[in-house]
This record gives sequence, structure tokens and C-alpha cells, in this order.
Amino acid sequence: MNRRTSFITFAAALCLTLLGVGVAIDYNTQVRPTTNGYHIGDAADQAIGFWGATPVIQQTIGAITDNSGGATADGTIAIVTAPTALTDNGGGTADATVASMAAAVTLTDSTGLSGTHDDTLAATTTQADLTGGEDPTEAEFNTLLAEVRVIAQNESDLAQKVIEIVTRQTTEQDNFKELTTAQAANRAAIVALTDAVKELSTQVNLVRTKFITNGLLAAP
Repeated sequence: MNRRTSFITFAAALCLTLLGVGVAIDYNTQVRPTTNGYHIGDAADQAIGFWGATPVIQQTIGAITDNSGGATADGTIAIVTAPTALTDNGGGTADATVASMAAAVTLTDSTGLSGTHDDTLAATTTQADLTGGEDPTEAEFNTLLAEVRVIAQNESDLAQKVIEIVTRQTTEQDNFKELTTAQAANRAAIVALTDAVKELSTQVNLVRTKFITNGLLAAP
């Protein structure tokens, strides 16, 4: 079969197909014009189908409007690293603001009673004036010493609480560091995702443009 006969056979079969008449063409019958090519259909409302699909008229797909804000597409979707989930055991209340925190200076307990804390400030009694004149009695001395010991223990308890507060504040600062670090990782992932959206929308619009150019899709 020569080139002219092959083309006539293909054209006739295509016309009959468009008219709804099924025609089988020998797969070896091929016409490959290299100058003008094939022109299938000359109006957007002509229904065409391939490989047994229901014929349809020329389709339309709207362009993607990209508001992602991603970087200019360069043909590559970068690796997106999912941030590690943060376990919140802080018990605080979020208000969208990380307040300024100055590091507290720890308190040194030099009372010598740091090993006897009981989380309680003991009661102290205001003692009466000494009655022994220049020679206080032993009982009066012992009463004063007892009060001094109670006061010293209370001071040690207070020192311990201050130390605990300082330690807790250090923990809080570490927690804030965890949050800000996680936030930075989240931002990096979000940026990567916006860039990926830019890449995808650019490629989708490029394919759409090529389909429109080839007549497979209707121009907007």
C-alpha cells in the first residue's frame, strides 16, 4: 500500500468513525505526514473518543491560580521533612506570645540545715524580755536558742523553695527553647510545602497550556 492509498484509507476510516460507523484499520496501515501532520476535528463541538471511550467535545480545564507564595519553580520538589511531634507536659496557657524571661540567680543555702527541709515554715514565738538583768538565766538562753534554731530552719526552707523556683525557671526556659526550635522546624516544612505547591501548579499549568496548544483542551 503506497503513501497516497494509506492516507485515503485512514481519512475514510476517520470520517466514518466520526459519523458513528465503526471501522477497523490494519495497524500496519500508517501515514506519517511530517510537514502539516494530522488534523482531527475542525470544530470544538465535534465529539471525539479514543480506545473505546465515549466521544466528547473539546474539554476545558481552568488554569490554577497559585497564591502559595512559594519560590520560583525550578522543576524540583525539595525534600519535606516532617517535624517531630512535640509532647506538651508544661501545663501552661498559650497566648501566642513568648514573654521575656531573665535568668534567675540561684540561692546558696549556707544555714547548715539544708538536709532537714519539710516544706513547712514552723511557728515562732515572740519571747518576753529577759528578766535576769545582766545575768540571764539558763532557761532564758535556751528559749532564745530554740527560737534561733526555728528561724534558721525556716530560712533554710525558704532557701530551698527559691532554689526550686530557679530550677523550675531553667526548665521553663528549656521548654521555650523546645517550642521555638519546633516552630523553626515547622516553618521550614511549610516553606518547603509552599515551594512544592508552586512546582506542582507550574507543571500543571504547563501541561494545560500544551494541551490547549495541541487542541486537546479549549482555550479559555
